[in-house]
Amino acid sequence: MVQTRPKDSMVQTRPKDSMVQTRPKDSMVQTRPNDSMVQTRPKDSMVRTRPNDSMVQTRPKDSMVQTRPKDSMVQTRPKDSMVQTRPNDSMVQTRPKDSMVRTRPNDSMVQTRPKDSMVQTRPKDSMVQTRPKDSMVQTRPKDSMVQTRPKDSMVQTRPKDSMVQTRPKDSMVQTRPKDSMVQTRPKDSMV
Repeated sequence: MVQTRPKDSMVQTRPKDSMVQTRPKDSMVQTRPNDSMVQTRPKDSMVRTRPNDSMVQTRPKDSMVQTRPKDSMVQTRPKDSMVQTRPNDSMVQTRPKDSMVRTRPNDSMVQTRPKDSMVQTRPKDSMVQTRPKDSMVQTRPKDSMVQTRPKDSMVQTRPKDSMVQTRPKDSMVQTRPKDSMVQTRPKDSMV
């Protein structure tokens, strides 16, 4: 193998021990030391209402309460002797199923009179009129409209010219002249 330089003469830009470190290893930034974990109470003083072994038991597991032994289940009658007041076939029927009582056949709808003989006290065309149309009762003729006073005699307590005026028309009250419009800033300085 061709070697331009011996193994020992490897070029090193810096010695191995001089690794670049911005801060030394021991000066790691720590906001709090590792041992100072925040604890509101010490580890040993964990709140326990009862120790783990003292599980509350109202009675021991083996003493399951039984008022009677399992085999002595109370049975007032044997299973096979189901009480039946009558046999299944003797269902009480006052009449056979086919003999449905019908007072009248379905088609015989009771009609006291035929459809055509609907009672009409008067024919449709004979609208009852107590008096003929022309003889409408009029207490006065149309032309004789009652007028308590003639149209021209409109009641006026005072003549038209004597309208009450507290001030003459020309004397309009003006608190300031029209030209003196209040402006807090000049027209050109509109925002």
